[in-house]
Amino acid sequence: PMDVYTDAVKDSFASYGDAAIITITRLAGEMYDVPIDGFTDGTDALQLTQEEKDLLAMARENFDKVIVLINSTNAMQCDFLTDDSYGVDAALWIGYTGTWGLNAVADILTGEVNPSGHLVDTYCNDNSTAPSLVNFYGTQYANATEDNNAEWYDFMLDGNKYYNVYSEGIYIGYRYYETRYEDAVLGQGNAGDYDYNANVAYPFGYGLSYTTFTQTLNSVTEADGTITVDVTVTNTGSCAGAEIVQLY
Repeated sequence: PMDVYTDAVKDSFASYGDAAIITITRLAGEMYDVPIDGFTDGTDALQLTQEEKDLLAMARENFDKVIVLINSTNAMQCDFLTDDSYGVDAALWIGYTGTWGLNAVADILTGEVNPSGHLVDTYCNDNSTAPSLVNFYGTQYANATEDNNAEWYDFMLDGNKYYNVYSEGIYIGYRYYETRYEDAVLGQGNAGDYDYNANVAYPFGYGLSYTTFTQTLNSVTEADGTITVDVTVTNTGSCAGAEIVQLY
């Protein structure tokens, strides 16, 4: 909450005002699914809370650059990253870092390491556009008790008392968004009036680097059931890095 940031804290910003690093965290994993009731302000669990929006606004006012770390195993709603009013300059998905992962995050932020990963999911401007949410609900186990949250489970906010039910077909995640986009472009299926860019913030396979690359497809050959693809990848930037060749 903003009342945590006292005048003394705010006065200290000037001494390191070149960049603010904001970590957005959502717990989910073993025995703990995404919260089903959202937050007290009525937002979805994978959207920003009002407190987080206020924090971004404060950072924008006081720091030259705003960097967001997404500390979540689920694809958060990313409209705040593409909305200029929030003024986010850079974002890094860090998943769950475990014991040593934050050392790698620090190396990336300081430029010691050049990130080369690409997304394996679709990050949307509005998660409610996913058809899998139509048949999604959560409820509490009928025999759940406080004993279910003994010892180290306490930090999970009672999460292991609940379970979520998913009813999904093959068109989940990128399969839905990419298929509907193709159908809309080709005028087939039942795609309707579909704006891919309005729905998808960052698609499957998206990823930036501190350098730039070009890729040249030299040849595609087949022999005895084996397909061989020859690609030339050239680093056209000013620092070392690695790039992924994606074949579809």
